[in-house]
Amino acid sequence: MFNSTRFAQFLKPIRTTFNSLVTQYQTDKHAKGFSTWNQLVAMMYAQLSGAKSLRQLVEGFNAQAHHHYHLGVHALKRSTLSEANAKRSADVYLALCQQLMGQVNRRLRKELDSFTYLIDSSPIQLLGQGYDWALRGSRIKGFKLHMQLELSNQVPVCFELTDANVQDIN
Repeated sequence: MFNSTRFAQFLKPIRTTFNSLVTQYQTDKHAKGFSTWNQLVAMMYAQLSGAKSLRQLVEGFNAQAHHHYHLGVHALKRSTLSEANAKRSADVYLALCQQLMGQVNRRLRKELDSFTYLIDSSPIQLLGQGYDWALRGSRIKGFKLHMQLELSNQVPVCFELTDANVQDIN
């Protein structure tokens, strides 16, 4: 007997809305087997499972292959997902988010803003003599300022100074 997963139940209410948005934005126009729905399901799974990399996402998702049919998706390939993430327009996801946020009441939206943080890193270039200690990154000699900003109050929550050659992903 078929028993729907919690993940499938979670995605069910947005399926019709999402399909109409895909038609409107024509994001599946040149898709060759990897639809926008497949990408959404994969990225939602990544978020909910806490996957830290595409490899971890693909391995975890493909381990649950018996649930793919009922989700309307198929097994993932890392290169295909990577290419879709790089090339497919995010407009359809933005429109879905806006429609879902339109259904959320004002109070909850305000509470959501208090949980939203912006993360940015800015390279700071050091010129002249006396900065021999500064390491050279890919573009500049200096350091990077990494900052987390609370969106609701627009105040910095924390910051860190690193060498210019430290990658942002780290």
